[in-house]
Amino acid sequence: MSTGGGAEKSSVTGSWKVKERDTTMPTNKPRFTITLDEELLERIENYRFENRCPNRTQAVLDLLHMGLDDYDKLTKGKQSKPSSQCKKK
Repeated sequence: MSTGGGAEKSSVTGSWKVKERDTTMPTNKPRFTITLDEELLERIENYRFENRCPNRTQAVLDLLHMGLDDYDKLTKGKQSKPSSQCKKK
């Protein structure tokens, strides 16, 4: 039996115990948080809307891939695999 909150009562023992929260993420990929100033966020949003990206995460991923591709070309002559879900003009 559950209260809908953070505890449930055992039907066998009748005692209450705290329910464990489901902390699974929709992906097993690593995640991290960054802090941006307003100007940089606005530039990301402009890119997102101009390129019809489905969400901010995809826009940031595209920009990271493009920047890292340029970096790799300059330093190693390599290019990362494309992963864009944005609809380029």
